[in-house]
Amino acid sequence: MTRLPSRAGVTALALIGAITHAGTTAPASYVAQSDDDIVRAILEASDAGRYDEVVPQLARVRVSETFAPRLLQTTRYWVSDADGPARERRLRVASLVALETFEYSAIAPNLDSRDLRLLLEWASSRLASRMPDEFEHQWYLGVVAVGGASLLAEMLTGYRGLRFEPSDHGPLLAHARRRFPNEPRFELAAVAVRRVARTIANRPGMELPQLTGLGTRNVRGSDMTRHVEETLAGLDTLASREHIGAEARLRAGVIRFQLNRLDESLVDLQAASMSRNRFIRYVASIVEGHLQRIRGDDAAALEAWRRANAAIPNVVSGATLLSTALFLADRRDEAYEVMEAALRTRPKVPDPWLQYGWGDYRFWPGIRARLRRMTRP
Repeated sequence: MTRLPSRAGVTALALIGAITHAGTTAPASYVAQSDDDIVRAILEASDAGRYDEVVPQLARVRVSETFAPRLLQTTRYWVSDADGPARERRLRVASLVALETFEYSAIAPNLDSRDLRLLLEWASSRLASRMPDEFEHQWYLGVVAVGGASLLAEMLTGYRGLRFEPSDHGPLLAHARRRFPNEPRFELAAVAVRRVARTIANRPGMELPQLTGLGTRNVRGSDMTRHVEETLAGLDTLASREHIGAEARLRAGVIRFQLNRLDESLVDLQAASMSRNRFIRYVASIVEGHLQRIRGDDAAALEAWRRANAAIPNVVSGATLLSTALFLADRRDEAYEVMEAALRTRPKVPDPWLQYGWGDYRFWPGIRARLRRMTRP
């Protein structure tokens, strides 16, 4: 015989059912208010320097088409509620939050970076209403850094979603170059994203996250190679420029390597490997090693990977390649030593071979730290 619940049990079940039903049929205004609260909490946490609270707050955002406009509206109100120097500082805080939200949206299932473009456009237009200063300079460097990871490729190129309509505000990179014409990173970015823009326009089926911003992966497709010569010409022009010349040679060398133009690539890579920047030396030597291996010169490949390991010792990618080459050359004791040293040591920098494809994103932690300092009272 089935035992029926008591009257108190029935009442409790009814209350649970009512609460559950109410939770699933909450009006849209309730969700929007929750979004407003989250946005204000993010802004106030950043304003107070409690940066570790930002990502947990963003993780609370519900999947909703209303969040992006609410984010913009609440941010605008929050900035305008202050006066004088306080408003200027709030604008800086809001501009930083815009970038950090975009970065988070790249890995978050609950946010779509394409829906958040309005906040970046608003921040850019507000910053442009003042005289250029170092905060705005660093902010645009942040835009390019995050764009290097393809999170803002459409914002950099001026294309919107997959419809390829010109953005109302225009390409952020164009604003950056107009405001800071002497910044070499923007020149390098302009050459790189030109290829991204042309590829998007000629291949509507390609999703933006598949592109690499300032990186050079996926250039073997026919649509990409159709316009790659323009990119290579631009990189060759920048090869003599101070600060970015070596990286321009490196990126040109990698593209030519991927196109199987090995002799031209080797010239670029060997020039880049003379750079004082160890990141560039490392990547150039890694790629040169692969190139030499393809050409059948195992000894030259081994020496290239040895140079990479000397540039930044004990990084997994370089140590693995070098130890493998040594092992195959029957220099097993040396191979074991290289691998054991890599396993015992924790490198102080991320693996450049993993970072290279993300363009200027490797600069983002430093840029973010500077922007945070500039928002403090």
